[in-house]
Amino acid sequence: MNFTMNFPGLKDTFITKVEEVGEIVRLYVEMERKVHRCPKCQKRTKKVHDYRIQKIKHLKWFERQTQIFYKRRRYVCACGKRFAENNSFVERYQRTSIEWNQAVAIRAIKGKTFKETAENYGSSATTIVRRFDQISSSEIRPVEELPAIIAIDEYKGDTKEGKYQLIIADAVTKEPLDILPNRYKRTIKDYLRRHGSKVQMVIMDMSPSFKAAVQEALGRPVIIADRFHFCRYIYWALDGVRRRVQKDFHAYDRKKCKRMKHVFHKENSRLTEEERWYLDRYLKMSTELQKAYELKEAYQDWFKRSKEIGATQIERVKKELKAIYKLVKNSGIPEMCRAIGTFENWQTEILNSFAYGYSNGFLEGINNSTKVLKRNAFGFRSYERFTENQKKRIIGLSSVAFTTGNKSVKAMYKNIPAVNESEMASRLLCKETSSVRNKAAVAPTMVDKPNKTAAPIAFFLLFKLANTMEDIVKPSGILCSRTPINTTKPNSLFIAKLATIDNPSKKVCIIMPINAPYIVVWV
Repeated sequence: MNFTMNFPGLKDTFITKVEEVGEIVRLYVEMERKVHRCPKCQKRTKKVHDYRIQKIKHLKWFERQTQIFYKRRRYVCACGKRFAENNSFVERYQRTSIEWNQAVAIRAIKGKTFKETAENYGSSATTIVRRFDQISSSEIRPVEELPAIIAIDEYKGDTKEGKYQLIIADAVTKEPLDILPNRYKRTIKDYLRRHGSKVQMVIMDMSPSFKAAVQEALGRPVIIADRFHFCRYIYWALDGVRRRVQKDFHAYDRKKCKRMKHVFHKENSRLTEEERWYLDRYLKMSTELQKAYELKEAYQDWFKRSKEIGATQIERVKKELKAIYKLVKNSGIPEMCRAIGTFENWQTEILNSFAYGYSNGFLEGINNSTKVLKRNAFGFRSYERFTENQKKRIIGLSSVAFTTGNKSVKAMYKNIPAVNESEMASRLLCKETSSVRNKAAVAPTMVDKPNKTAAPIAFFLLFKLANTMEDIVKPSGILCSRTPINTTKPNSLFIAKLATIDNPSKKVCIIMPINAPYIVVWV
């Protein structure tokens, strides 16, 4: 059987036969007979010693598992050395193709579970776990020195190392840096003493043990209380007053007041007519509850004003906060007085949150992703496995930078789904509208000559944008990077042509780093 096109991932091969056995597509391939250099004596030879059939697992074709039966040719030299021919689709001693390994490396990180990824690629879950471990060991680097401004927060991991773990992140770049096995004061203190010599500010919740560990390890750094954590003390106090006074209500009003508790927290100006009716009804039923609600509104006004002027008028913020203290103490409401007592104990840290403007909000988002990860896996017993999954799936790989003159364009491929070759082949028959064409700047056609530094990549499009185009584009070349992108020398990529479709007016370049999804560049 003769084929007039080259298949992605099977460069320079001849497909002699294609057959479908059940749900499996089998490709029988061989390489062209060429002169090879003997690895022992470096002499040239073309003499064939024998042939051996090698079975290789490949990516799916049209949602069918694919197997390659490679008729591997072995040469013999005059010196007696026997060696196999060179090929571009499978490495030595491997039973899976290079393209399969690259796709699995992506999906092992981006996939929902190891089991699901294994089913999609016709492998076992343990194989996917091993690939994940290989990537983790090469990509995850231990922290040597923490930055000047860090954020710390706890989350519930439920591993054998401890019920709670501690995550440390860069508060400026919002990049997670490390995860500690537990939240014990001794563990935090020892870690900060080893790696925190440059730390000047720490953002945290209002945990006394965290504060003590930071102060003992770092001396007197600037501690910033997270806004969410000190604001909730006021709302907790209001809830406490509501629960206490509603015990004296009628059974119907008691239950309805509990169901409508959100109206007490909601900003007054944002209430609907119905919500305002219920709020007025229950505030009129208790003078103490109405007084507590008025204190909450006074606190909200102070909080919004402090966010606006805190960076420049911190003394005014402090003065108005003390006025809030006085209002609460004069009210005599015990729940509110206890909340203000906490504010007085953490006053410096609370004022720092307005003076510097940092918060732990991004860490709460990461912790939420951690909960989803743990739920999908039905929990982790091993702390090492849990942290590896967090760092690779949640923290993800770093961005890739393409340089165009003096401009740096970052392609954040953390959330881009990987595609297999059947999807890639179908999407290449794509459409191009004028709007998309305007986004894709035209660059010199020297991208297929990567060693020339005068070949800038002018722009890039994510692969999924290909679905929005109109006119059929037949690419003259499909290109693929075999090495990770070097951000310091973005034009020195090793690019290999995988397929050729005759159309001299168009060129499409697909750059695929080993550990990244596909990225489309129009050139």
